[in-house]
Amino acid sequence: MTSTGESLGTADAAPRMAGVGPGVEARTRWLFVLPFFLMTPLLALSTMDPQLAPSAMRTFSIPVLAAELAVILLVMQRTPPGRSLYRQISLPARILAVLWILAMGVSAIGAQYDPSGAQFHFLLKLLHGFFGVALWSQLSAEPHLRRQCLVAVAAGLGSYAVIAYGFALWNAAQPDFPWSRFGVGVTNIRHVGYLSLGLTGIAAGLWVTAAKGRDEVLPATLFFLGCFLLMWSGGRGAFIALMIHLAVLLTLASPGRRLSLMWRLLAVLVVATMLAGIYVPNKHFGPLNIFLRFDASTLPGEEYSSGRTEMWRQTADWITRQPWFGYGEGQYRYAVPAARGFSNHPHNLPLQLLMQWGVVGTAMLTALLVRLGWKALPLLKAPTALTYPCTAIVTGLLAVSMVDGPFFYALPVVIFLLAIATLLAEAQDHRTFRK
Repeated sequence: MTSTGESLGTADAAPRMAGVGPGVEARTRWLFVLPFFLMTPLLALSTMDPQLAPSAMRTFSIPVLAAELAVILLVMQRTPPGRSLYRQISLPARILAVLWILAMGVSAIGAQYDPSGAQFHFLLKLLHGFFGVALWSQLSAEPHLRRQCLVAVAAGLGSYAVIAYGFALWNAAQPDFPWSRFGVGVTNIRHVGYLSLGLTGIAAGLWVTAAKGRDEVLPATLFFLGCFLLMWSGGRGAFIALMIHLAVLLTLASPGRRLSLMWRLLAVLVVATMLAGIYVPNKHFGPLNIFLRFDASTLPGEEYSSGRTEMWRQTADWITRQPWFGYGEGQYRYAVPAARGFSNHPHNLPLQLLMQWGVVGTAMLTALLVRLGWKALPLLKAPTALTYPCTAIVTGLLAVSMVDGPFFYALPVVIFLLAIATLLAEAQDHRTFRK
């Protein structure tokens, strides 16, 4: 066993603020949780018109980046002098992280099509990385924050569902409205599926351990909103990912509760699906679009995969031309003809990583994630209450990333990092670390 605080191989977790009264401490905790709730509705409200909202606001999710910065600053304020976050990370993890950063830097410097874009994306990855470490440090020190942060994210995503549906109703009478772009926090309607999976993952995961009765109301309500949003947005990939992470949850759940939980989840999904079909603003929306598009005979050739197979073929070809360090982030739309000048990623995570960072950068990131996963792996055998929602988030986003690009955007990345940080903090609490 390793010591508490060693999820990244650290010496020990960041201690709480010394000499702070309970009132101030409570307010600081709420300040820490608040960005997790506000980031999603603020992103939605600031991008409600796809023709007027600045592209950078939607593409780079500025409110989400602001939430990351707020969390980092709060953790730095609560970290005692002389105890840097960097020193809390073990030497092996530190080496892998530095090598990954160096590989990303080489890729960004070598970018040929849009060097400034590649360098900006490089800075964003540094921000995400620093956020992940700061978040893990704080969740390790204050276990009660873990559930609060997850519930705050779910509440924010639930409010997004209400805002998005209300926005669609408001624009229902506009015949020339660009429904495929939509604009409420996303650059394409299919991206709504990423957010839905975050909500269904947290809600269903919390439902696994909720006591029967009133304790089920909150997770059931949030799960309904997530299913409704997913089915209404009409994405096949997100629907398949939903089935995958529900299957994983049911597998992890205790045998005595598995069957009753399955019927509850299924009942909510069926009701949400029926209600989602009442108002369908466009042919790209709705449950019927999901189910009909599973039939290959209804969609000839590349239309069945929405152009993905050709995109994957061309991406693989371009990777072989520059295999070691890739092309840098933000270059895909300029490099690969199948991107048609607007696709930011190849709709497949392994291809996306190899395209932007090459074999070297992808290998460093993979090694780092494998190390973190190895440390949290025992939780699958002895799951804690928060193992369920976090595992659902991870499996759902990874599943949809095989046919889409959630990790190009800040909000799914933040939700993913929250799940990883919580799993690592939970593992160290229960002394399940592997050496």
